[in-house]
Amino acid sequence: MDELKRRRLSASARLVRMPDTICCNAELTVNLPREATLALFTAEGERAWAPGWDPAFPAPQRTEGSGAVFVTAQAEETTTWVMVDQDERGVRYARFTPAPRPAPSP
Repeated sequence: MDELKRRRLSASARLVRMPDTICCNAELTVNLPREATLALFTAEGERAWAPGWDPAFPAPQRTEGSGAVFVTAQAEETTTWVMVDQDERGVRYARFTPAPRPAPSP
């Protein structure tokens, strides 16, 4: 086996494969009309009941509807949220929180 091929095999053996998608679902019962309930689970609506919830909008004119983006921060962690879709039945979000990276060595 030539040296280049051996190096490639060695490097690929160190790769860790992660799932492409992780799905989480929850079901809640809220004793309010549907429209009022759904309003509680928007970026702005959660301010009323979630302590410390303070979303920031990169595009302030776009706070709701499919494609709306907002960012939340807690401690050292920043999460970006994208509204996938929103209709009279519910709302779906995709979110990602980058893993912290160590500072490069000098």
